[in-house]
Amino acid sequence: AEPTHAKHPSVLRVLGTGPWAWAGIAPMAFLDRGVLVSPWGTGSYRPDLTDGEQKTLILSFVGAEHRVVLGECNTFTSTRLSDGQVVQGWVQLGERARSCPGLE
Repeated sequence: AEPTHAKHPSVLRVLGTGPWAWAGIAPMAFLDRGVLVSPWGTGSYRPDLTDGEQKTLILSFVGAEHRVVLGECNTFTSTRLSDGQVVQGWVQLGERARSCPGLE
C-alpha cells in the first residue's frame, strides 16, 4: 500500500502476516508498500476506500483485479472483478483453523 494507506485497517490486517493460500495454493505474502507476492508473480494491493467497514482490499496480479473481503480468523473471500469468479483464502497454519479464540 502507498505510505498513506499503510495504517489503513484492512492493510494492517494482512501486512506482514501469513503466508496466505489462495484457493489452497501458497504462498502469498502482503509486503510493505503494497507489494503482493504470489505463486503467479508479483502484484500489488491497496485498500478499497469505498468500503465503509474497512475490511476490503483490491489486489492486482497476473493482469486481473480482485476484490478481497477479509473475514474472521485469518480468512478472505475474493471476487475477480472481470468475471465474478469467487475463491477463498486463508493463512497457512498447517491446517485450517477449527475455531478462532476470542470470536466464540
